Amino acid sequence: TMFEHEYNPVHVHQGSLFTGLSSVMILKLPQSFGVEYSAPHQPQNGKLQILGSASGQFAHVDYQPKIKERDFFIFPYDMRHCVYPFNSTNETRRTA
Repeated sequence: TMFEHEYNPVHVHQGSLFTGLSSVMILKLPQSFGVEYSAPHQPQNGKLQILGSASGQFAHVDYQPKIKERDFFIFPYDMRHCVYPFNSTNETRRTA
């Protein structure tokens, strides 16, 4: 459970195998992620971001889906990902 202003910084998961999977399931979202203060033209509040490690002019290195309750994302466990904070009073965000 995450509350207003909390976030999950960019991180990866580690395992003992060379390959593995990680996942995010959206269980509950606040009614609103609140006012976007830093980039009103491209709001980031409450967003999930999955970051790739490719480079080059044709590489699309991040994925920022429009999340909704009951969404389920699966990706390699060593892929960087984060969740941005939100400004919504007295509401929570729940993921598993």
